[in-house]
Amino acid sequence: MKRVKKMVAMATVMTMVFNVVMPIGVLAKENTNEYGVLAKNGANFSGSGQIIGDIVINNGTLKYSNSATKHVTGTAHVSPEVKVDKPAQGYIPIEVSEMDKELYSGLFNTNNYPDENSEYFKKTTSEYKDGTQSVYIGWQTNRFDLTDNAYLDTVSFYNGQTFEIHADKNQTTVVRVKHLNVGGEVKVSGDGYVVLYVDELSGGNPGSFNAGGDSSKLTVVFTGKNAGYNNFKEVNANTIAMNATKYTQVNGIFAGNVYTSGNLEFSGDSSITGKVYAPDSKTVLTGSTKIYGQLITDTLEISGGAVVSYKATNGLPSEVEKVVGNLDTENGKTEDGKEETTKKEEVTKPEETTKPSETTKPSETTKPSETTKPDSGNDNKDDDSDKESVEVSVIVPLKMSIRLQDGTVLNNKSSFKIELDKEIKFQMCSNNWDNDTYDDNGNGIAGTVVYTAVVSSTAKKNTYDAASRTFTIAKGDKVLRTDTNNCFMAYRFYFKKGNYNKQTGINSVVNTPLESLSVNLPLGSTITCDAYKEYSRIDSADVFIETADDKTICYKDYYWEY
Repeated sequence: MKRVKKMVAMATVMTMVFNVVMPIGVLAKENTNEYGVLAKNGANFSGSGQIIGDIVINNGTLKYSNSATKHVTGTAHVSPEVKVDKPAQGYIPIEVSEMDKELYSGLFNTNNYPDENSEYFKKTTSEYKDGTQSVYIGWQTNRFDLTDNAYLDTVSFYNGQTFEIHADKNQTTVVRVKHLNVGGEVKVSGDGYVVLYVDELSGGNPGSFNAGGDSSKLTVVFTGKNAGYNNFKEVNANTIAMNATKYTQVNGIFAGNVYTSGNLEFSGDSSITGKVYAPDSKTVLTGSTKIYGQLITDTLEISGGAVVSYKATNGLPSEVEKVVGNLDTENGKTEDGKEETTKKEEVTKPEETTKPSETTKPSETTKPSETTKPDSGNDNKDDDSDKESVEVSVIVPLKMSIRLQDGTVLNNKSSFKIELDKEIKFQMCSNNWDNDTYDDNGNGIAGTVVYTAVVSSTAKKNTYDAASRTFTIAKGDKVLRTDTNNCFMAYRFYFKKGNYNKQTGINSVVNTPLESLSVNLPLGSTITCDAYKEYSRIDSADVFIETADDKTICYKDYYWEY
């Protein structure tokens, strides 16, 4: 078992309601165990950043600004080593009380990550057990269900599609995914617990994890160096990222505890209800971030309208601790105050030198199951070995791509091979403008509509059937032409009260906001767009991409109420 070994000097301790210990001899009021923040090495307040409740500081500096905000509504409990740096004038005083001992920050014991040699996957009834197979939801069905432990290479899905993991009562289902692209809903069902290991996460709004569910039922474990949920709509899950160097959350609603070694950055319009345990991290809270619970960190910088408000929380369920590890708060006691007696399962962690992006794609090694990966048009009961294949060129607008059902991404004037009279599925994608790229790892946005293309041996000309979203390509033409009003629409963004120094941005597409933005977006998708004033975000909207009423034009105007 790997142990994260870094703690401050520990004094004589007492068990607390909130699962953290407080040294005897505190020269302040007795309820300092119910603190909003423990900052081991200092805190810096600016703007209207605020702690609603108490703050405890072991070392470093407590610094606050001449703001109209009272930065700490309760008491700042500081050890004798702490320097209090306050403005000369124009500030609202906060109560400072000296402790004679430092506060113990806890110790998280982390189990290794399960790989293909783990008993979780060797004994599973699932066909996905070695990390080589992938599932692309949406080609034949809009959902994919797991009812037992599983280890997959890639799971990718979009708005309106569901990835459901089931756990019966008294059961913990363990799933590991190397590449998880979430544009739809990760759903948890049953009365048991789900532990989801994720090597690499991409996606975002309207993507969600366990929306509306009990956060104790799902635990997400990030295995890589980067962790967090940027622009996800809703996340109800405990999260562990003890191998991370960075943990970020931009926008969204989050419920559940966070345990991480990475530096924390919370920004935008986001809220977190739970314990945030990051004792070795530099934590930066900006924008209108709200933490309702408790923050344990190394240093804290809080600005803008960010708030930490004390609220009692619960730890990890004991059944989940057996799989992932636990937080010791007092010499072998877990978060609920009980003695740790259960020996965790030791599993082999894969070599850290292997990056997820370097793994072999399942299509190169394993034929996917018909229930998960869609029919690519190459399976037929008859012998098709003598069927003629043709090469089809692709025409898409600038800064767009198409994504074939096997994951292949094609830009303008690229081509693919297909047998005559066979079908192939594809999606429209808006590229990331910074690098003119779409991929399944966070560059660009894939549309939710699935189109069909077939090269006909008898058709005289190319046609498009809107009802079935099918392109019929004549053998003599061999060009797939995606066009406006059928596959995509140019959206032009304006501000009702004038456009000067106001911008629009789209995460993963137009990351640098632009004035009077015009961007091609895939039809039938809901795209989260952000409004900015002087490059400061002022609003966000989920925009459904549709054609204009007048089909003779190729653009649609969108107006911000500013």
